[in-house]
Formats: sequence, structure tokens, C-alpha cells
Amino acid sequence: MSYATTIIHGHLGKDPTTRAAGTDSVTTFSVAVTRTWKQGGEKRETTTWWRCQVWGRRGQTAATYLRKGSSVIVQGTPELREYEDQDRVKRYSLELLNADWSFAGGKAETAPATTDIPSADAPAAGEQPTPASAPIGVATTDDEPPF
Repeated sequence: MSYATTIIHGHLGKDPTTRAAGTDSVTTFSVAVTRTWKQGGEKRETTTWWRCQVWGRRGQTAATYLRKGSSVIVQGTPELREYEDQDRVKRYSLELLNADWSFAGGKAETAPATTDIPSADAPAAGEQPTPASAPIGVATTDDEPPF
């Protein structure tokens, strides 16, 4: 069995979009990840765009609270997709499938300034938290310390 996961930190390029997918929904958004380094005394910079796909309630929460410019951390299964554009030129797209996301701070105006925003990691009313719904790096049992 093989497994791959990728974690990125970047900013949304535009507002998320949600569409119905059978009995569920899927929300997609693009995240720009910029890498800066020095080469020969000059500052260099390159930006890589990732298309992220979030399913169900977590995707609906992303569509509600994320906006263009929002700073996010996204974790998911990486995939390189090949397609042809309208001019029949081969193009490639980096994607994070079945992604999980969290706010990463940054621009204060990207999220409403209230304390009653439901956490993207919070279970629905009456639902017990599960390891899959726990934030990345947070202990999921009472036996483990939270650090």
C-alpha cells in the first residue's frame, strides 16, 4: 500500500466555488504558494498554484469563510493532472484532493471579526469528534498531552 500527502501554506487566488456532486457537495479554490530565495545576491521568487478540492460540510465552511487573499494551510492527496486547453495545448495542474484546511492568519479583513465562527474542525451538533475531524497536530485522546 502506498500513501502520499502534501501540506501547503498560501493565499487564495479567488473566492471558493461550491457545486453539487451527487448527494454531497465539493468546494474548490486555488492557493498560491510563493517560495523566495537568494541566488547570486539577488532575491528570486517563484509562485506555484494548487487547485484544492474539499468535500461536504468542511467545503461548505470554506466557501462561507474563505475569500480571495485568505491565508490558509491545506493538506491533501497530491495529484498532477494533465489536460488540453481550448487551443489543444497540453497543460498541467497541481491538485490537492480530499483536502483538509485551516485558517493561517494573515489579512484581518478576510474573515468576519466575531468569536462565534464555527471551527472548520468542529463536529456537527451532537456529533462526537473523531481523529479525522481533529486539527492537524492536535491530540485526539484525553491520554495524550496537547503538545
